[in-house]
Amino acid sequence: MSVLSLKQKQFLYHYRKSKDVTIVARCQVIMLYLKGWSVLMISEAVFKPESTISRWIKEYKIHGIGWIFPGYYHNQNAAKLTFLQKQEVKELLNSYPLPSEFWNLKDLKKYLSARFDVKYSSPQSYYALLRFCNFSYKLPSLFNIKRDDSLVKKRMKKIKKTISPLLKDPGTIVFASDESRLDWSTRLKRAWLKKGEKTIIKEKRQVRYQSFIGFLNLKTGKELLRRLKWQSHEYIIPILKRLIKKYPKKKIVIIWDNAGFHRSKYIKAVLGPGKPLEPITLINFPTYAPDKNPQELIWRYGKDGIANKVFNRFEDLVSTFETIITGRKYPYKIS
Repeated sequence: MSVLSLKQKQFLYHYRKSKDVTIVARCQVIMLYLKGWSVLMISEAVFKPESTISRWIKEYKIHGIGWIFPGYYHNQNAAKLTFLQKQEVKELLNSYPLPSEFWNLKDLKKYLSARFDVKYSSPQSYYALLRFCNFSYKLPSLFNIKRDDSLVKKRMKKIKKTISPLLKDPGTIVFASDESRLDWSTRLKRAWLKKGEKTIIKEKRQVRYQSFIGFLNLKTGKELLRRLKWQSHEYIIPILKRLIKKYPKKKIVIIWDNAGFHRSKYIKAVLGPGKPLEPITLINFPTYAPDKNPQELIWRYGKDGIANKVFNRFEDLVSTFETIITGRKYPYKIS
């Protein structure tokens, strides 16, 4: 196997990563040229006229690797990108993420160097460019491999159509609901810490936890939070009965996920005319789609509020979490 030169590796990188057929074709031609192929051999291999191959090779010799990009900005404002160039990068990343949705500094440097002949001296300049292009440094969202986005979209469309008139009905309350659990351990998140010094948070770790169920009122944005001994029908049903007493003479619609106990025979047995949960209608979100439930955003908000804090008493942790969550209204909607 022949060892590729640095130039060949650069062309191979853009040949593999680019979504632009012109860039791919130019990379292929120059890679063959760098391997010692003649113009005639390249022409016959890629099915292009010899005149085109000769012209491309000449352009490459004059302008270097940046020439593979249509409209190459050779030596134009090499110190930094112009606003129009930044706009071009932004449009490109949103249309054809290169090399993928996940960017790192190494890939960005390679691209900008070849495309615009620009090299920044500080990593912060590249970070600023990515922020300008609507990228942020964060953890990707994890979704179950079984998730079917077409079915999720279809199901959400049906849910929105169902609840749309109910949100306008003064006699009906519509909740998005979910359960969560709080453990007695310190939740750590990134923070700005002093360089050269080790920052330590001493945690109090014991095996204790508290489950909750939250009900987000999609009309008012208010959050109703209730403690649960355990996430099961045995403890959910009494909570639902209390919900009926809290809102007498109201119809209650609850949209929640497909947890087994949400669809259990015990809950189904108390639903319907003449049953204890008669005023309640249950609707299920699509499977494997927690991102569609706005209550999940409330859990995240509450847990962010207790991050990097140590609580000497478990009850202090629980009550602080409750205060954070119930201390505001939420503009979240079913989307």
